[in-house]
Amino acid sequence: MYDGRVMTPTGGPNRRSMVELELKAKLGRRKASPTALRFRAWCAALSHFSCLLLASPVWADAPLRITGSVTIDASASLQQGSSEVQARLLDDAGHAVTGAELRIKPTVSVSATTQTWTARDCRGHAPDVSAIADGAYVAHSDASGALCVHFDGLPDHAEFDLSFGDPNGLYAPAERHVIADSATHGVEMAFAPAPSVLSLERETQILSLVTRPLPALNNGETVERLGVSLAVKRDGGAAQKLAQSSVELGSSAEFRIPSRAFGAPGALELSADFPGSVSTRAARAVAHVTCTAQAVLSLAEPIAASHPESGVRVRVRVDSVAGSVPSGSIEARSGGVSLGSARVTDGVADLYVQLDEALAKARPLELRYVADTPWWLPAQPLAVEIPILPPSPWRRIAWVAAVVALSAWLLIGWQRPRRLERNAPALQRPAVRAPIDVIEVGDATGGWHGRVLDAHDGTPIGGATVLLRLPAFDGKGVLRTAQSADDGSFMIEGVSGTGPGAVLEVRAAWHTSLAAPMPPPGSLVLSLVSRRRTLLGRFAAWTRGDAEWGQRHEPTPGEVARRAARAEVSTWARAVDEAAFGPDPLSEAKEQGVVGREPPHGGKAS
Repeated sequence: MYDGRVMTPTGGPNRRSMVELELKAKLGRRKASPTALRFRAWCAALSHFSCLLLASPVWADAPLRITGSVTIDASASLQQGSSEVQARLLDDAGHAVTGAELRIKPTVSVSATTQTWTARDCRGHAPDVSAIADGAYVAHSDASGALCVHFDGLPDHAEFDLSFGDPNGLYAPAERHVIADSATHGVEMAFAPAPSVLSLERETQILSLVTRPLPALNNGETVERLGVSLAVKRDGGAAQKLAQSSVELGSSAEFRIPSRAFGAPGALELSADFPGSVSTRAARAVAHVTCTAQAVLSLAEPIAASHPESGVRVRVRVDSVAGSVPSGSIEARSGGVSLGSARVTDGVADLYVQLDEALAKARPLELRYVADTPWWLPAQPLAVEIPILPPSPWRRIAWVAAVVALSAWLLIGWQRPRRLERNAPALQRPAVRAPIDVIEVGDATGGWHGRVLDAHDGTPIGGATVLLRLPAFDGKGVLRTAQSADDGSFMIEGVSGTGPGAVLEVRAAWHTSLAAPMPPPGSLVLSLVSRRRTLLGRFAAWTRGDAEWGQRHEPTPGEVARRAARAEVSTWARAVDEAAFGPDPLSEAKEQGVVGREPPHGGKAS
């Protein structure tokens, strides 16, 4: 008898595809669980987001390669004066790996090394088995991922090393060692149903394993009991045994495992192993599952009473049944509008939000968990009330003082001021240094020396490259180069006959490059503008020349991103805001990417 619940048998590779076809029709009529549907939807969103990243110009040059693993399901049997090796290649999802090369090498004792043997494919229609230099043979998997190699001339109980390597690098290498035995039966094992998602909120996980004898047992034949062990393994870790069970060949076993035995949420590999016996060959069933847990939010400390428009600090704790949640972020929302987010570190996130006091009184602040891995699931949002300080009497005094000051200003304005003789108007101190300031002119042999500084705060810029370049057809023409020290100092040796067209260039990691006609030799101060200030300067110039924003008083990138009528303007302003005020340094490539998004004006400002 054979139990039809077997879904993904991993024993005899030549018969597995027929079992899968029989079961697909049954599984197609079942409804997926809500947990499975949520997980599939999350994976689809993650896949779509990954495609968007790959299509973005910013990431176009970043290669992305996704690799998987291959399981070699194999056994070897003794026949009259020969041995047969049967194997099947399966990927992470249990699907067949077709047209792949499997390397099979017999390993014999020293006394048997003088013997000769031959190998051929067990099936007449299959490709020939080819021998390679080190005594191994190469066979190819068919459409079901299976292959069979027949060896003549090998001693009894020969051993075989099987290895798989993908020349395209899509699958990780895999190895398997099998020993030819005289067992009369094989066994297929599979999880039924095959687990894919295990929720750690359940106290116990129930896993069912079914078995099938190959070939079928004859009437009256003794039914063997199989000792099967269940183990779990994480990527890069060793397998850990979870349970042991004894099951009759052809029947099923049930494992009840406490959820805490699976450890933290993440991707796992479940395996059921039968080591083999005198009459039955070894078998293995594998399932790749994801253990999930819900991230539950709570306040790590009470919120202090404050005026919300001045900023509120909210400290959030993120816990789960598996302990503190180590990653993800917390988003604060009010009335469907995002007010900000903060990263989760060691189960805690610190948010600083600002909102109108009237809105804070009208509705609670909603906190949501946003996962960055598929195994952390958000629980219900956390609604928190912000305690508001009572109105301060000093605020009224401030209003009174403002009214008095305004009245005094109007009264003074009625009086005609005394005419004063003024000297020449005082010069305003420039806010930004000149790009190249010649401090002292020297002779041609003395070269150029001086310092590289920030144009706004005057701090020295170390590691800047100073170039003396001449016009050239190949675009190079570099005559001299120097590197600034930590205090910004540099020195370029003198060059005779630079001629017209010579250019001085200065480049630094986080500052916009400077290129100007070559000044006379001597002492120089070279001032660079940071990339963030350059980007904000371009943004301010664009808004002054646009009809929609030219009449407003210096709008910020965030304001333009929220209120722009055109989608391209909103996207560009959001990119400017992230580049200019984000936590990451602004590289030249990122700066050029934001500049490349700058939209045309919708109209000229009047």
